[in-house]
Amino acid sequence: MDLSWLSAILVGAGCLAMGYFVGTSNPGTNFLSTRSIKDTTALVSTRTNKKKDNPKDPFEIENLVDNFEDFKMILVVRNDLKMGKGKIAAQCSHATLGLYKKLLRRAPKALNRWEMCAQPKVVVKIESEEDMLMLQIQGQ
Repeated sequence: MDLSWLSAILVGAGCLAMGYFVGTSNPGTNFLSTRSIKDTTALVSTRTNKKKDNPKDPFEIENLVDNFEDFKMILVVRNDLKMGKGKIAAQCSHATLGLYKKLLRRAPKALNRWEMCAQPKVVVKIESEEDMLMLQIQGQ
């Protein structure tokens, strides 16, 4: 075995051992403790409350929580935009996160139901903007 491989393995094993001992020495210390999450949530909520004091009306989907068993997030990708696979994946990720943040404030029961259904997401392809608008009208 080459000396550089041996040194890389030893450094990796040393880092692993050090991480293990640091983690077990203070078991009460968590990097993502409940307290830090609550503090972060309170900080974010005070920042957003300074911007707007009036809460928005809940989405219509909030009323449908009691009527339907499962929820799916459908992402529609327009084929006429000629995006590559990576760009489509990035845009779908942005859309998912944006919708999640919006539902967190305006439809928390629907968001909870979607999370309990294992957060299903379906991506479909559509050919043009006109087809997308027709699909939106049918969906309402």
